[in-house]
Amino acid sequence: MSSLVTEWSVDTSTSASETTSTALNNATLSGTLAVTGATALNGGINAALTLSNTLTVTGATTLSSTLTVGSDSSGHDVIFYGALSGRDLVWDESQYRLRANDNAQITVGTGNDCTLSHNGSETLFSAVGDLTIGVSSGTLYLGSPQEAGVPISIGHTTSEVTINDNLTVTGALVGTRLAVTNLADDGSIPITATCVSIDANGGARTGIRFTGGGVAGQILTVNNTGGEALTFHNTEGTALVRGIHADHDTMEANFMGMFVSDGTYWNLIAGGVDSQPDVGLTAS
Repeated sequence: MSSLVTEWSVDTSTSASETTSTALNNATLSGTLAVTGATALNGGINAALTLSNTLTVTGATTLSSTLTVGSDSSGHDVIFYGALSGRDLVWDESQYRLRANDNAQITVGTGNDCTLSHNGSETLFSAVGDLTIGVSSGTLYLGSPQEAGVPISIGHTTSEVTINDNLTVTGALVGTRLAVTNLADDGSIPITATCVSIDANGGARTGIRFTGGGVAGQILTVNNTGGEALTFHNTEGTALVRGIHADHDTMEANFMGMFVSDGTYWNLIAGGVDSQPDVGLTAS
């Protein structure tokens, strides 16, 4: 075959191959065209090229103009195969969607900084650096507003979440509840949860204190679930309770109180026991 083909027509029983540089002006192929070397389509086909069967290219192919698959309202599936079976990217024309199969990742960023994938049971989204999700108008939903009862977990167990503006909760707000049993004299009340249940389990205790002063604005509810009185240390800097004094330093049995941190000490806002819900801390 010459290096320049101006017109080329073959029937369905013919297969043709070309190993030299070839320019096609008009070509109608009703059979199979197999290209085994590198292919560059950069104007070498000067008019229409019609393939009514299969084009197989086993070498590198360069297109220097627009690639169009199908036409408006008449598309075709396009499959990008991965190196492992099933990990493919598929344009499904009948469903109007681009699908990454299980364990095929969609990444953004030169260093693959943002990744989206599904492993068959979980959808995984990860990003390196800050992640900003915003809407120019309307409402940003985490979870579908039409699906009731779907739990949402934010962050790792040690993560901190900051709300930079108002937080509106339309349902119940339930915090993590820790339990401390067998609290001894000079025992400590943890401050890593929203609610703490403490129980001396057998006898009255003294010298009780918080493990730290907390963060300004932090709220902590303390519930003495045992049958014994628990008395704070009488030194403010040790108990970490603002204004602690022997006149008001004891959590009676079944005491429930709300403390708010000022960043240094805990301040009792309200609290009491069953029969006196507003009694606060009593005298030791």
